[in-house]
Amino acid sequence: MQRIDLETSCGRVCVYKKGIGAKKIVLLHGAGCDSALLSWQEVMERLHYDDYTVYAPDLPGYGNSDYPEQISGAEFYQTHANVLQEICDALELQDMILTGLSMGAAIAVRFTLDHPDRVEHLVLIDPWGVTERLPFQRLCARYVKKEKRMQKWYERMANSRLLARWMIAYELIGDRKKITPELITEVQQACATEMAGKSMRDYQVSSLLKKGCVPYYKKEDWERLPMQVIFIQGEKDPLVAAKDVRAASELVSFGRYIEWEGAKHWSVREYAAELVGLFAEIVS
Repeated sequence: MQRIDLETSCGRVCVYKKGIGAKKIVLLHGAGCDSALLSWQEVMERLHYDDYTVYAPDLPGYGNSDYPEQISGAEFYQTHANVLQEICDALELQDMILTGLSMGAAIAVRFTLDHPDRVEHLVLIDPWGVTERLPFQRLCARYVKKEKRMQKWYERMANSRLLARWMIAYELIGDRKKITPELITEVQQACATEMAGKSMRDYQVSSLLKKGCVPYYKKEDWERLPMQVIFIQGEKDPLVAAKDVRAASELVSFGRYIEWEGAKHWSVREYAAELVGLFAEIVS
């Protein structure tokens, strides 16, 4: 797997590349302690080297990319979409399968609305951006403003395998057999970095406002997408409601809804083989 470092308006961004195939896939990870390889390494390893060229960037503030100051706020998602544009320009990416997980899905939608001619297929997995308001919206908005609280939470997970395992089982992975000692170690190592807490807080304060969730893509946004949009949802995802994802899929002219049985919010770690099979179906 090749590592490419690119200079962007948000500093240096690390992009992982694999394959030499004609079909281009771009994979965007989620928030929290996530990174390109943490979510996408198994998918990248399963994709046939000669059939695809796949790119997975560490988004600004994640993995081996620089942490940009002052990225949170009203322009959070547009800023990320602009960085993705800079990445695609540098790598000369066109007619891609753009795939996003959670926060990455919301960024992917924003980018596609700005550049519909560059995306051939859009795949949104456990997507943020489909929910207008959470059940305890005001309480959530108040909680995420406590900067030190988020950092302490990540420090506790980094130091406690029991807590890390509980968090993975509660929010991320439905199949307990897939919560391996190696996965717990991966998550703990990711939580141990100072950037994890800061980047998660940037995401949360930009996404959870008193009056509702940001972004919340509406009917007129989904109707502007001319390509096939595939929505994939973990059946037991506690963070994004399946009904919201299904409703969004029905607003797209060429929308398709897939639900992965038993999966939670990190469904790509549970259904990597199925996602690779879906890519093969798309390009066949």
